[in-house]
This record gives sequence, structure tokens and C-alpha cells, in this order.
Amino acid sequence: MHYLLNKDLSLKAKGLFSIMLHLQDGAVQVDSSTIKHYSKESNASINDAFRELQSHGYFVMKERDDNGKIRVSTFIDNEVKE
Repeated sequence: MHYLLNKDLSLKAKGLFSIMLHLQDGAVQVDSSTIKHYSKESNASINDAFRELQSHGYFVMKERDDNGKIRVSTFIDNEVKE
């Protein structure tokens, strides 16, 4: 199911994933501070959306840096196979 049509995802998670997919094309490091430039959400809110997307299988989180920022390096797909 395409992520935009997945009723199990919040609008916040859908928006985050849309930004992540857009930034991926430019080889930009995707982390909460990068996303913060495109949103009024707090870092905690952004990190909640990262966890929501990860729990639904939309990406694999590879690491956290020393400041606890989530750094994503592997996107699964914009669709989750049922």
C-alpha cells in the first residue's frame, strides 16, 4: 500500500516521509535537524514520526549520532507489501 493511502500512518508521518523521499534525491543526510528546517514540529515530534515510519517498515534506521539524532541511510520503499 502506498504510504499516502495507508490509514495506519498519521499525517505527520506521511509528511515526514514525503520530505525524506524528496531529500533522498539530493543525497542530503536525513536527520531530525535537517527535517526541522522544513517543519514547525519539535525534534521530539519529528523523532516520534521517524519511529512510526520505522515501525511500519518504511525505512531502516542505521544509527543515532552522539546527540541522539536519528540518521537514516536505508529507505525501504514508498509502499509496504501486504
